[in-house]
Amino acid sequence: MGEIFERVKPAEDLDWTGERFTTATSGQIEIEHLHRYFLARELCRGLDVLDIASGEGYGSALLAQTAASVIGVEIDEKAVDHANASYDLTNVTFKLGDAREIPLEDNSVDAVVSFETLEHFFEHNKFLREVKRVLRPNGRLIISSPERDVYSPLESNANPFHVNELSRVELESLLHSYFQNMGLIFQRPIIGSALISDESNNPCRTITFEKRGQRHFEATSGLPRPPYLIAIASDGPLGEVPNSLFIETSEVGLTLGNAAMLTPMSQKSELATSSLNHERERANASEASLHRLRTEYEEQKSRLITEHEEQKGRLITEHEEQKCRLITEHEEQKSQLLAEREGQSIKIHNLEIEIENLKMSLDAVNREFASVSAQRQALRQALRRGSTLFMAGSQSNSRLLEKIAILENDVSHWQAQYFRLRGRLEKLLHASGAYRASRLLPRSMRMTIRRILTGNKGAR
Repeated sequence: MGEIFERVKPAEDLDWTGERFTTATSGQIEIEHLHRYFLARELCRGLDVLDIASGEGYGSALLAQTAASVIGVEIDEKAVDHANASYDLTNVTFKLGDAREIPLEDNSVDAVVSFETLEHFFEHNKFLREVKRVLRPNGRLIISSPERDVYSPLESNANPFHVNELSRVELESLLHSYFQNMGLIFQRPIIGSALISDESNNPCRTITFEKRGQRHFEATSGLPRPPYLIAIASDGPLGEVPNSLFIETSEVGLTLGNAAMLTPMSQKSELATSSLNHERERANASEASLHRLRTEYEEQKSRLITEHEEQKGRLITEHEEQKCRLITEHEEQKSQLLAEREGQSIKIHNLEIEIENLKMSLDAVNREFASVSAQRQALRQALRRGSTLFMAGSQSNSRLLEKIAILENDVSHWQAQYFRLRGRLEKLLHASGAYRASRLLPRSMRMTIRRILTGNKGAR
């Protein structure tokens, strides 16, 4: 017959908050936690033990049944007060403290037990340095941690109280950096719980058979897919660490009885499932058709939007091109008009200069014409006086007549020159528009302006 031991329970349970296990909780989570402490109870016989993150104290009380002494350290003051009031044992004390700053002296314990602690803080290295400090030479650490890749798959909800879960590889690497030896045990709930050593570190082979669906089973060496990892670490020999099972017989009978009762219902459920699958296939077909129609609608909508945007862009481009063309034509016409105006201004300026030169020439011709006319008139008077006085000598009269003839030619020359210049001047005045502008004035004023422009100030 094996050893019979009692699980001491407090008079009043500490309320369950979800952050730490308490005796107010039952079911599978209770089995998992108790099984770890049952194993630690075997491994800590006769040792001075630190139970770090001891919670409400139930685990420390179990350890005290075989250990020489147990110190439970917990960061929650309410839990520490509850433990001291609930577990009045001579070899157990409970202290308020942090796992990252353990309130114990150096080399004060033979074993440190820490279950489901690492995942609640980030400072793992600081914690393990503290564990090494309080452990005596070749002391051992018994620690557990959820296996992140199994416990927290991507599709599952995160545990709100866990901040830094580790995978198996990360846990092994962390412990190997502080301890020379390390053995790993896999824990997986069944109807009860199983703790099976890692095959690579245990010569005893374990084969697990697991039902996978209605017609298939899986044979595995060791314990497949464990959600929890328990590690034994020490600088000295680890000793023998047995595999263990936690069996909940009442749960087995209840489960099998429920399974027998559920068989007819299961058959009906299979029929209903088949019918449901058929309906689901029809629904999936309808959904696929609807999805296809929706896809076609979206494609047509996208195509129409694209065509609209392209047409809009094309119209905007044409508008901008037409606008640019009109602006360019306007600028060209403006430049052309400015150039024509500039050319007209230059032409008018040149005409004005030419008119001034002609006026000056007319003035000079008038002066010459007046001078020659005066000389001609004087000679004619002198000739008349000579004829009257019977001037002596035909030779003088002959010279005078010759001179008068020359003057007559000069008068004719200058008179022709005058009329030629005056005609040229009138053409220039017509070309410049001066005469057209003068038509807006009274006739008397027009004649005066005409005389001024042509230089014929004495004409009427």
